[in-house]
Amino acid sequence: MNDARVFRKSQLHRALIDNEPGVIINRDEHLVGDGAYTITDFMMKPFENNGHLNENQLNFNKKLSQCRVRVENAFALAKAKWRRLKFLHARNPRNVVDHITASIVLHNMVISHGETMMDEDELGGPIHPNQVLGHEDFNVDDLEGVRPDVQELMEAAQARGEEKRLMIMDGLLQEEEEDD
Repeated sequence: MNDARVFRKSQLHRALIDNEPGVIINRDEHLVGDGAYTITDFMMKPFENNGHLNENQLNFNKKLSQCRVRVENAFALAKAKWRRLKFLHARNPRNVVDHITASIVLHNMVISHGETMMDEDELGGPIHPNQVLGHEDFNVDDLEGVRPDVQELMEAAQARGEEKRLMIMDGLLQEEEEDD
């Protein structure tokens, strides 16, 4: 399964859909996904870049990508430190989840006890053009098999997400104007 479908089938997604906005995560917070995900009030994704995005939309995609690259780097560091994460061979999904969870807990403990995993300059560095989201060619996950009541909740969350993305984009523009 692709990441978006795994997320959609997760307990976290169900909790985010079933609860009012702001209950599980704050209204001004959200998860960051690539183009395969469905935008919602709790999941931001880039504008699809088909060559017709305006400067504001391109800037939004770049800012979103800068956040996402840091997360990707964190996972890469965890995989480098805990090599077993690269090659998990298990038949029981619960064992895989437990193994990953234990590795990430240990990873966070190492960091919290002072081991530097990444240079701060590296974290704040520019991203490369090929790392900017929006150019992905995904088969967007359909809603096949989703109960109608859940589908209705997901569609409402999607509408709120589109509105939130525009508000975030306006906020980014305001920040840049203040910096000038």
